[in-house]
Amino acid sequence: MSEIESNTSEADKGLNADDTKPTSFTGRSVFAVETVAAGIAVQTALLTEDNKVILVPAVFPDVGYALQQIDELRQMVLDHFTRAAKVGAQVLAEEAAQNEPEGPQH
Repeated sequence: MSEIESNTSEADKGLNADDTKPTSFTGRSVFAVETVAAGIAVQTALLTEDNKVILVPAVFPDVGYALQQIDELRQMVLDHFTRAAKVGAQVLAEEAAQNEPEGPQH
């Protein structure tokens, strides 16, 4: 589990400095990976115990953990590219089938 503190600025809340207090969240760090028009987008996030997703920067406390997370991210990105390639191949096959002339040609 990871724990993160969020400290909202005075301007964001419209409160005095005395009114702002850090908020603690407990959960696990995750990668939010999605396919977008420009490629594969990756964001780091915290999945809280009540299943809320909060976007946060990734912090790696040691090289072992960092490499483990990088390997996991690498696999996720490869999976997204693989799925995108399959969808692209399906679209091309459908377009080719639609462009074929119907019936036998003499």
